[in-house]
Amino acid sequence: MTGKTTRSRFEHESLPDPATYIRLLEILEGDFDKHVACEVSTWPTDNTPSYYAISYTWGDPNSTSEITVNGERMTVRQNCEYVLQQAFTSKRSKYFWVDAICIDQESIQEKNHQVAIMDKIYKRAAHVFSCVG
Repeated sequence: MTGKTTRSRFEHESLPDPATYIRLLEILEGDFDKHVACEVSTWPTDNTPSYYAISYTWGDPNSTSEITVNGERMTVRQNCEYVLQQAFTSKRSKYFWVDAICIDQESIQEKNHQVAIMDKIYKRAAHVFSCVG
């Protein structure tokens, strides 16, 4: 764990327009066997910095880990934590798009809009990491 104490649960801020904006993730800390800490920022889909999209198997919903996002705790599946660690150690990109974190999974409306533009999200990515295990 980092020296930073997390006080509350991470909550996504609403996207200005979920059909034309996405969130990107910057992994600040994430070496294997260390706590993962990230920052999330919002970007218009037509004006994003270079990023890598990550495709992976979500895995067992009962197998979870805690990470830090924007200074707050977030529970993710262990497979998500693992791909963040892989992405961090690769040092290939500053920004990443990971659906489990970049899409507010509790907002049906946002999920519907974001799923509808996933082809655009993947096409605009500089590269796509595909993690199979």
